[in-house]
Amino acid sequence: MTSSGTWDADRPVYIGIFCGKIKLNAFKDPFKVEAKMAEDNNRVTASALMLIAGGILGAGLALLFAPQTGKRTRKDIARLARKTKHKAEDLVDDFIETVSDMAEVVGDKAADVLDQGKDMAYEAKKELLRALEDGQAKLEKQRARLAKLIG
Repeated sequence: MTSSGTWDADRPVYIGIFCGKIKLNAFKDPFKVEAKMAEDNNRVTASALMLIAGGILGAGLALLFAPQTGKRTRKDIARLARKTKHKAEDLVDDFIETVSDMAEVVGDKAADVLDQGKDMAYEAKKELLRALEDGQAKLEKQRARLAKLIG
């Protein structure tokens, strides 16, 4: 509480329990809490990426400073680069093939749905024409009956 006797939403509230204290965020703005959590998640992600980048950089430096000749190290690096290039090309080819297959399947499904829609529309049209013909036949019957009754 402030000196005026009101709660200050920006200050945490502490409640003494036994010998310890518990931080109570009940009077905090929930949007600020969510923003802080998102910021914490971003920090964790950034730290993890920095750790991975540091590991990769350390592995590269270990290769460069390894106790073998520079020529041998350059050959190893070139070989590794070629292998990585081939693996990347294979991954790209697989990805392209997968996307192509998926697009083909989606196209086939769309064509099937379109065909089903056309069939349904054609069937509905046939049903409507049949109903109209039945209605006309009934009207003709009623007209003939009325003509007989009237005379």
